[in-house]
Amino acid sequence: MEPLNQKIDYRLYQDNLPVFSQTFETDLEVVWGIEAETEKVFRYKRPYYVLESLGASGSQELPSGAAVLHAIEHMDIEPKNVSEIVQGYTMARDEKEPERLISLQPTWYYKANGVWAQLPEEVLGGDLFGLE
Repeated sequence: MEPLNQKIDYRLYQDNLPVFSQTFETDLEVVWGIEAETEKVFRYKRPYYVLESLGASGSQELPSGAAVLHAIEHMDIEPKNVSEIVQGYTMARDEKEPERLISLQPTWYYKANGVWAQLPEEVLGGDLFGLE
């Protein structure tokens, strides 16, 4: 919620984790305003797909929170600008049935300077020599 801009963003969640995507819209944006002394929705942006039932599921282990903090400290961003770090899902088309199926892959995300970004897997891979 951004009270000064009269804007509210809603994000898709699955299993209590946020969902992000480069391909699909995963958030809903509502901008409010006042016209003729009545509060109204001025702009409404939402995705146009329908999530049906869940298909096959599995488990995947993510790097630890300590590894994520270590990775962020060694990236080209100021750690003080990072306001949130969360586990989430990346939504993408399933290559088996691209017109119908999507997949949700667990990964780490961080919010820096008000923008969400996926933590690249390369930065979580260990030291420069690959020794862990």
